[in-house]
Amino acid sequence: MAGSARHELIWRRATWWTVLFSLLGLVSVLATFVRLPILVLEPGPAPDVARRTRIEAPTFPSEGSIHLTTAQVNDPKGATGKEVLAAIFNANQTVFPREAIYPSERSDEETASIQAAQMTQSELEAAVAALNELGMAYRPEGVFVTEVSPSSPAAEKLVAGDIITAIDSEPVKVLQDLTKELDRRRTGEPTRLEVSRGRKKLSLTVKTVEPPSEKSSALGAELVQYNRPPIDVSISSRDIGGPSAGLMYALSIYDRLVPDDLTGGRTIAGTGTIENGKRSGVVGAVGSVKLKVKSAGRIGARVFLVPKKEAEEARESAGSQMQVIAVSTLREAIAELKKLPPSKVAQEKA
Repeated sequence: MAGSARHELIWRRATWWTVLFSLLGLVSVLATFVRLPILVLEPGPAPDVARRTRIEAPTFPSEGSIHLTTAQVNDPKGATGKEVLAAIFNANQTVFPREAIYPSERSDEETASIQAAQMTQSELEAAVAALNELGMAYRPEGVFVTEVSPSSPAAEKLVAGDIITAIDSEPVKVLQDLTKELDRRRTGEPTRLEVSRGRKKLSLTVKTVEPPSEKSSALGAELVQYNRPPIDVSISSRDIGGPSAGLMYALSIYDRLVPDDLTGGRTIAGTGTIENGKRSGVVGAVGSVKLKVKSAGRIGARVFLVPKKEAEEARESAGSQMQVIAVSTLREAIAELKKLPPSKVAQEKA
């Protein structure tokens, strides 16, 4: 009987160890392969803006370069438990809810379309701001669609990136042209819009709605002024979305159109939106600044331009090897770069 009891005790202990190891194995599998609604963000590429910009006008060379900076998602589908845990202890990564970038009410494709439209708008604003600094007047040529509410009737017709050029045969040059006509219409009234979508010209009929938010319009879409620069400037953003490259695009365009080298032979990086409202070339905040500073460090940048509200965050990440310059307008950014002492490259050329 004693031997039987001893064997039963050994069997019970073995069973518990088996259950424990099985549970640990299951947890390991779940942590490795199951993706959570959490994203891991890390430093992304920092391309030379000039190589992505084509200007149909005489330009001047620079000894240095101007770079936009990015932060990229490790996997848009979500991170595993192991990846989240590793990111928490990694200074070059951060975590946040997937909903912050990919809202549940939109498909991933719709989100990508909105981000692409934001980049297109950023490129347009950058060109206008740079040319305004050079005294070149822009031409208002319609209204740009930045986002469409997925619950509005317009969601079946308009897409982010469309340019509205007419409403019921009335030309639309500035935003007020469109809003004035929309104010005259009843909710639910069919309205015909002439739209440019890339190289296509479309005629769309959209029913008006009660604006769902302060930013939205009676079309159920967020709209901004579309301004065409007086000279042709085209930017290839490729796989980069969002509005945060505006400042660096504007600086690069300005630099190539003036004889003086704004870079001074340096590798200059930065981030910041460009807005052309009542004040042209206003620099707006972006987000993920610490990771973008890391992105700049990887290409050897020693000067980093950042919106004033995020300067302290940038300095915490930059350390002593990188000079952080806080700016609130494009004009201020240009002036700050002109103040920098000549780099070794510029001195050698002199």
